[in-house]
Amino acid sequence: MNRIFAAFLCSTACLISCKSDWQKPAAPALPAELPAKGENLAQWWTQLGSPELNALVEEGLAKNLDVQIALTKIAEDGGAIDAVIAASLPTLDVGGGVTRKERSANVEGANQGPPISNTWNSALKFSYDTDISALNLRSRKAMAHDLLRADTYLVAATRASISGRIVRTILGARAAEQQCEQLRRAIDSYDSTLKIRRQQLAIGAVSPLEVQRIEADSARLRAALPPLELASEQAQHQLAFLLGRELDDKSLAGQLAAIPFDRISAALPPPSLSAELLQRRPDVHAAEAQLDLAANEVNAVRSRYYPRISLLGSIGVEANDRNQLFNSDSEAWSAGIGVSQPLLGLFAVAAEEDRAKARRDRGVLLYRQTAFRAWQEARSSLSACTAGSRRVTALNERVTALLGQLKSLEKRRDLGAAGTLEVRDAERQLIDAEISLTQARADAAIARSEAILALGGGW
Repeated sequence: MNRIFAAFLCSTACLISCKSDWQKPAAPALPAELPAKGENLAQWWTQLGSPELNALVEEGLAKNLDVQIALTKIAEDGGAIDAVIAASLPTLDVGGGVTRKERSANVEGANQGPPISNTWNSALKFSYDTDISALNLRSRKAMAHDLLRADTYLVAATRASISGRIVRTILGARAAEQQCEQLRRAIDSYDSTLKIRRQQLAIGAVSPLEVQRIEADSARLRAALPPLELASEQAQHQLAFLLGRELDDKSLAGQLAAIPFDRISAALPPPSLSAELLQRRPDVHAAEAQLDLAANEVNAVRSRYYPRISLLGSIGVEANDRNQLFNSDSEAWSAGIGVSQPLLGLFAVAAEEDRAKARRDRGVLLYRQTAFRAWQEARSSLSACTAGSRRVTALNERVTALLGQLKSLEKRRDLGAAGTLEVRDAERQLIDAEISLTQARADAAIARSEAILALGGGW
């Protein structure tokens, strides 16, 4: 017995002296330039400069189920923190009852007293399991707070993701609808030209090859129209879903038409990344909180190595006759203390600790992966913004030049120096350029919105 007790004391002393040498890794250093002040991610879309778009995004966030589900997780985490605190407190229970039993006739003293008796009792019971190192309580409190912190950032990330989808859908729907209108104008222009060319073909003024070329171009535009009409319709259905509306909501088309997506006024981002990027991205903060959660889980498992002291006690009354239950002679009490130290169970604790350490190591890798993904997304969004701006500028110049060419040809036509067909050809070229410009403006606006999100709310 003395040897067992000595082994118990030695194992306890060794465990208490053990400390984890793990250190939380520093935030990954990104190849960033000078720091810049971040904007508010919670309302990042207001930087696009469209009140009509703002109203639709805010409507969607208020009704979106993904956001509401994420918010309920925060309420659940608050209850988890209260549960951890409650579990660390002593328990105090009050109760009572009656026991009816019959004694065996084959035991000593069976003839003393009635063979069937009742025992009435009422007691106040106390119990408390102490955490010697306080490691378990500290770790579980920290885990609960880490989980709440992670879920809070995940709510912000969910809001950002949903709002980004709404903005992209709005811009895509507006671009598709405007391109449909431009294509219809182009088709009408081709049909007018084709009618004239066929008349000229009948009198031998043009070759069949030229008529066939116009017919092929007209067929190409007609083939391009149904996919754009489908894209416009599907974008409106998706937007209605994101906004929590009926899919056939007739008012949505009018609200979309009021958004001048080609005049989205978000400022261009700087050419270099902000050094504060990691301080603004909610997904990076969530990954860091998950890493802290995994590290504290290791500590919680390690606390099971330590001995536990249990305090037990009760005070109450007990009697065979309920009329005597509350007499002074019926008082009863008990008190006790116990110490327990796992021995063979240490193998199971060690295995669980290894699993917790593996989860912590995975958390480190996920944290680094999230941070570098944030950098990659930010860098890609900057490149997309730059390329999109250059493309819009070039197409704007082309549209301006073609518009000037069309006006010159119209003046020459009025003077008899140019034919109607030349004017029609110039109109078609202008419409083609405007269709390309519409798509480029939509792509540039989407690129700017994604850059705002990628940089954690702006620049």
